[in-house]
Amino acid sequence: QRMVSEGKQHTDVEENRFGANYLTRAILEVVVDRYAKSHGVGSKDELGPKITAILQHAGKQPTPPSKGVARTLNMAGSSASAKYGYEVLSHGVHGGRIPTADENRSSWETLQPALQYLLNNMRVKNK
Repeated sequence: QRMVSEGKQHTDVEENRFGANYLTRAILEVVVDRYAKSHGVGSKDELGPKITAILQHAGKQPTPPSKGVARTLNMAGSSASAKYGYEVLSHGVHGGRIPTADENRSSWETLQPALQYLLNNMRVKNK
């Protein structure tokens, strides 16, 4: 409800801090989940173990992730202090500290190459 309210009042990320944080967290979760499902890895519900399984799988592929992408994904799933980590992003979603607009931008800019790698390497099922 808060995200919808912010979205109706503000279209600028400077003012829509909760929504920007929420969307970053949701995009991270959905992209990781879809990559895992598309390759049949990481069936556990927790994001950290799922990312570990993804990285193990991706490291054996013809186009493995760069060290930077692997590090970003690993930190996103396991770090309790990385600003772009799932746990930190979740604090804002569940009533904790809301990141500043600059922190939201930084989180997105850090995660974007890793998310793009996962999107580019998903298996697309033919319909």
